[in-house]
Amino acid sequence: MMTSRVMSRAYFAAIPLLLVLSACGGPKGEPAPVEPKPVDAVHDASTKIPLRGIVTTSGEVATFSLCGAPAGAAVTLTGPAGELADAFASLNAKPTDGIYVEIQGGPSADGTSYVWTKIVRARGVGEGIACDAPVFEGEFVANGNEPFWAIEIRDKGIVYRSPEIPQGRVYPYALTPTASDAVLYASKTNDPVVSTIEIALEPARCIDSMSGELRSFKAHLVLDGQRLEGCAREGVPHGEFGDAPLDELRRFAGAYPRTVHLWDEPVIHERLLALLGTAMPLFLEAMKVQSPLIKDNEIYYVTGNKPHRGGLDNAAFLADPASDTLAVILYVNGTRRDFKEGGRDVAIPKEVVAMIDTLETH
Repeated sequence: MMTSRVMSRAYFAAIPLLLVLSACGGPKGEPAPVEPKPVDAVHDASTKIPLRGIVTTSGEVATFSLCGAPAGAAVTLTGPAGELADAFASLNAKPTDGIYVEIQGGPSADGTSYVWTKIVRARGVGEGIACDAPVFEGEFVANGNEPFWAIEIRDKGIVYRSPEIPQGRVYPYALTPTASDAVLYASKTNDPVVSTIEIALEPARCIDSMSGELRSFKAHLVLDGQRLEGCAREGVPHGEFGDAPLDELRRFAGAYPRTVHLWDEPVIHERLLALLGTAMPLFLEAMKVQSPLIKDNEIYYVTGNKPHRGGLDNAAFLADPASDTLAVILYVNGTRRDFKEGGRDVAIPKEVVAMIDTLETH
């Protein structure tokens, strides 16, 4: 994931030339020979992954519930109070209702609070997003209104959508480095039509004119000569959450598996099939009423039960990135079965222990 960069005003004049240069390069966009350093900076600066969660305020005290944290694990949030107040005011949100935020920062030294330095995204919790959406698997998402347009930027291509092109038009990926460390993409496609696209992303506070969502990038788009304006936010490309395969689960923390199709995700699907075998359909039935994906003491888990069969047909999904292990505890008509990759044990979180105790003592 790329960190914020300061852009110079000169990039607007440079875009047409950059488009020609990048269109002549390979599929990833060849760096200009006199400016190689910004490419390295862009791809090396991928360690700052925003914290996602819900923040509420009471007086001068802000409380933060991290997406995917166990119930009751909210902590105090400290940082620039004025910026947080501005976000609440911009979204017209009540302090006790809270807002969804993505912030740069981390735990305090004593672990009793979170200290943040910048809000990179903020949105009302009633907007249907909160934590129940995965982190975008790519570099940037951008959109604008009147006229509406949307762009998704991944290293496999840049997708542009509009009401006239709802299925999307794909352009080759082309990141264009500049001496000013600007975030620029310029590309061209010849199929199905000849079309050019230029995207300049400026690190600055931006408010979506329709949703009121606060983002940390302004997006300047030139599509076949037409200039469009909007807002953008950063995503997290695959593999940047950590080196362990199961670190990718952080992308879905706080989301319900059915909403994000977690069981179909490549990092999970084949391994679950191999682990459960013929019990896979029973597991899916026992997960129809489910919790979100939670992380407790570095273990990810989901609990669930078959509709109207709680106490008889239940399941718990467990994932330990440190040992790269999946495990499932499955109850079918009250009988327990355990499935462990490689026979390895996974530490059982408190909520799962409580579920087991309830099932096995009644």
